[in-house]
Parts: sequence; structure tokens; C-alpha cells
Amino acid sequence: MVIIVITSVQLYSQTKKGLGFDIAMYDYNETGLHYSIFYNWDILKNLVFSTGISYFTNEVNAGWFSNDNTSYNLGEKNRRVNGAIASTVVVPVFKKAGLLVTCNVLFDIVPFNYISIDKGLKVTEGHTIEPIGKYVFTQFNPGAFVDIGLYYDMVKNDARLRLMVSMGYGIYDPVREYRRTTIDNQKLGDYISENKSATRISFKIIGYW
Repeated sequence: MVIIVITSVQLYSQTKKGLGFDIAMYDYNETGLHYSIFYNWDILKNLVFSTGISYFTNEVNAGWFSNDNTSYNLGEKNRRVNGAIASTVVVPVFKKAGLLVTCNVLFDIVPFNYISIDKGLKVTEGHTIEPIGKYVFTQFNPGAFVDIGLYYDMVKNDARLRLMVSMGYGIYDPVREYRRTTIDNQKLGDYISENKSATRISFKIIGYW
């Protein structure tokens, strides 16, 4: 029991805390971007735990005709705020640089989204457009990614700045609720890509104290 307590105290005293920022680009049909801020704990020498929030955005575009006189257009910016939890294993190769592997999960913090489409009608005088939409439940839209990359540490006294670049692959469907939504008897999933996975490239910077 004494050994466990001493080990826990030593581990806690060695924990480094850091604040980080990152930007990532996703290769969905319409390019996606996220910007995030996160808090880090180096709980072991080569193991990092992170939690934070990210802002994700991408374009959702589709257009179709239901008959000769009626058209529909879905063209809007898909915006969502995600919570994220991650663990990273770093493998030193040189004194200040090495490899990293990150596993993370994400989910909607606000599980509701407003979806709208433009309904176009041919009339005697020309053409009219009527926006119609509704709020839908996103079911928290969970996703997961694995990233592999490189890191470099810039160290001065007890402060450390870590730069990271990585490539990742994961399952995350940013238009999940669009796909299962029906508006004006139009099932949006019939006109939206079924791509539910993506690769991404991420750039991160973390400051430790």
C-alpha cells in the first residue's frame, strides 16, 4: 500500500500540463476543416492524455428536381462544435524529436442541428424560391480517428513547446443527420454522398509548463 501511494505521488508530481491548438483538413467530398483547443496531461513519460473542444465545418451541396415544375437545392455550411478525448503515445527517436500515434474520439456537444433546403417553383411570372427546414437530433454523432506523425520539442529551462504534424484515418460522418432527414417529402439521403470515413492531416502546437 505504501509503495502504491508513493508511486502515485511521484507520478502526479512528474505530470506535465499543457495547452494546445490544432488545425486539420479532411478529404470528404467537400473539404472539411476543424480548429480545436485542448488541454494536455503527460501522465507518463511517453503517454499523453488530452481533452478539448473543436469547431468543424464543411460544405453540404446537392440539387435535384422532383418534377418539371419543382426543384430543390441543399447548399449550406455545416457547422458543429465537438468535444474530443485523445491519448497519444510518443516514441523518441532523437533527443528532441520522434514519432507519435494518437487515438481520439469526438462527439457533438450540442446534439441538434437546423437543416434547410430551398424549394424552387416555376410560376407564370417566372421562378420562386421558398426556404424550408427544421431542427433535427444529431444523436451526438460520435466518431473516432487514429493519427500517425512526427513531433519536435523546443525546450528552454522548464518550458517546452511541442510541434506536431500527423496523418490520420477515421470514421466520422459530418452529415449523418442530413442523410436520415426528410423535408417536404424529400429524403435528403438520396442526394448526399454515403462517404462516412475520411483521411486528414493535422498540425498541432502545445505549450507545457
